[in-house]
Amino acid sequence: MFRNREVIGLVGSTPTQLFINGLSKRFGPIHALKNVSIEFRGGEIHIILGENGAGKTTLAKILSGIYRLDEGEITINGTPVKIRNTKDALRNGIAIVSQYPKLIEEMTVAENLLIALDYYGPLTTPRSVIERAVELADKYGLHIDMDKYIYSLSFSERQRVEILKALLLNPSVLILDEPTTLLTPNEKRGLYRFIEMLKQEGKIVIVITHKIDEALEIGDRITILRDGKVIVSLPKEKLTKDMIIKYMFSDGAEENKYNQIFIRRDASNRNAVLVVEGVDVIDDYGYIILKNVNLKVFEGEIVGVAGIAGTGLKELGESIYGLRKIARGQIVINGRSVSYMKREEIANNVGFIPDNIVKTLVLELEVEKNFRLKKSLWSITLDAMERYINKFRIKAESPNQNTGTLSGGNLQKLVVSREVALKPKLLIATNPTKALDHISINVIHGIFREYASNGGAVLILSEDIDEVLRISDRIYVISNNTIKPVDSNKDARKLMMELLT
Repeated sequence: MFRNREVIGLVGSTPTQLFINGLSKRFGPIHALKNVSIEFRGGEIHIILGENGAGKTTLAKILSGIYRLDEGEITINGTPVKIRNTKDALRNGIAIVSQYPKLIEEMTVAENLLIALDYYGPLTTPRSVIERAVELADKYGLHIDMDKYIYSLSFSERQRVEILKALLLNPSVLILDEPTTLLTPNEKRGLYRFIEMLKQEGKIVIVITHKIDEALEIGDRITILRDGKVIVSLPKEKLTKDMIIKYMFSDGAEENKYNQIFIRRDASNRNAVLVVEGVDVIDDYGYIILKNVNLKVFEGEIVGVAGIAGTGLKELGESIYGLRKIARGQIVINGRSVSYMKREEIANNVGFIPDNIVKTLVLELEVEKNFRLKKSLWSITLDAMERYINKFRIKAESPNQNTGTLSGGNLQKLVVSREVALKPKLLIATNPTKALDHISINVIHGIFREYASNGGAVLILSEDIDEVLRISDRIYVISNNTIKPVDSNKDARKLMMELLT
């Protein structure tokens, strides 16, 4: 399958400076980047910070050769370089770890590493490559079983595989795009240690994020993008959180509207919209991943279930929504068993925000058509749709914009807004704010609260402990293959951290 080859070094000496000057990028009428100039230095962790749609990922994809720039120049150590594709980027020592790992599920870690490297450049024997991968894993604390299949790995383990793919190419510039979106606190600390090691080796480390606290914790220099422009680029010590918020967000009016003190409600005297009794949830391979699940969601309340990746959050949501068969027990929505409800009936009466929102979108279609994918939304007016787009702060030129040109955060908000627009009795949301910035998170949480205040029932399934604590009336935690109720009034954070770590 693999050919014996000699290694041809893709990278020369470690660059001390990467400079982009006057960089611009358009997607049709959308001006994603506008005359962007930034200096990146070796031995420095450089944060690119901005809200959803600010141009962060577009910049990362240009540097890594996924997109081509329209205007501007890229220089390394004062020498102009052309980056027309990913191979050009790698030849110039630039590698990227994307937000979502691009791996082949049915193959092992070792096979994924070998295939990726076989595509990008000449190799020695497969054995020597894997030996080098193990050395790098030991050096940087990225331990992973090379014989494990990708489908069996957690998100953080998959991320380690992506990082090893990049490190095997010996980059002098490593770009990490939203690297902590789905990591637990312990996993984040491990990633931060790895990033610090790269910095100490003199590499340029570029971290793309929308998390302000993260930027202030690990960054040396912070560059803030807004609407495709550089607003400021300063050493971390010269910035405060309040300053960053002001630079990132031109208007906080919508956030302030929803950023109210949240008072937990007791809705147990109301009708139960969702009842889950004695349910065993199965995974993609027929194994029971959650046992004897019991929970209720009443009208007018938000119930949160917290758990780490791979413990059954995604599968629980899919089971309630009728996408996945259960091994035993029953799930009842509005007095009817899900087992006897037709697929279309569930889709048009239950809002569902899955873990992977891309599966619910047709990226080749316009925003308007994606908003109307569900039959009960076919009749929604264009004016009403635009009100939702504005309410959820979705950065789109118009409802006719191609959905595939939206940023990941704006795709997330599009799906959330569509499901809320259904005005269902039950809204199921899996990691609903995982790709969102500070303002957007507050807006989405405020809209969920507003929805529950009007009698709706909300089930939040989240890997973000803070999110569950912040918004839920009642809380459950996945532990030992089942869910356990947590008293949110008695040091819930401590109890949850003990169960999740």
